[in-house]
Amino acid sequence: MIFNKENCRLVIESFENDEDINGVRMFTDILNSYQQKYKIRDVDAFEKDFRDDTKLIFQVFKGTFASEQMIEDFPKELNTNDEQDQKELKEFLEIVANITFILAKIDTVDLLHPDEEFTYNCKNAISYFYKKMEEANGLNNTMKNLSHTLNSLIDILPNMMDDIIKPDTNESIEETKYYDYDSVE
Repeated sequence: MIFNKENCRLVIESFENDEDINGVRMFTDILNSYQQKYKIRDVDAFEKDFRDDTKLIFQVFKGTFASEQMIEDFPKELNTNDEQDQKELKEFLEIVANITFILAKIDTVDLLHPDEEFTYNCKNAISYFYKKMEEANGLNNTMKNLSHTLNSLIDILPNMMDDIIKPDTNESIEETKYYDYDSVE
């Protein structure tokens, strides 16, 4: 996905429309595209586009993971008595504050020589999103592996039925009978 205003708008829209899986994938693509654009270290692109592009990527952060809806919904999903959930909420609210700070200062900060506070807020926000993307990718990979394992098990089960011996008879089980709970009155 190419980093541009239109694609950034599409990412935000996908989150607003509750397209979580597609939105996260698009968010990852747009963030990687932004990072790739400035990895090249083209001085002309930096001077011409960096401020606007950085503002745009932080608007994407704000419109997706730090939206008003997320700020309202995120605490509802957590257990207020759980220490890990409290830590996660605190971290989330700090990132929201980082994003708000960056968007308030991006138009006036000297990007070639940013102050420590601006630098801290940028690094903290971006590292948070990369951490969350890695966690999501890890969960996605785990779910794919589970799916492959279950599919393999489904393929193996019919063959295993032939190998199962009935107790006390030394005969193979030809048909497995299941209790029909729906027919019980």
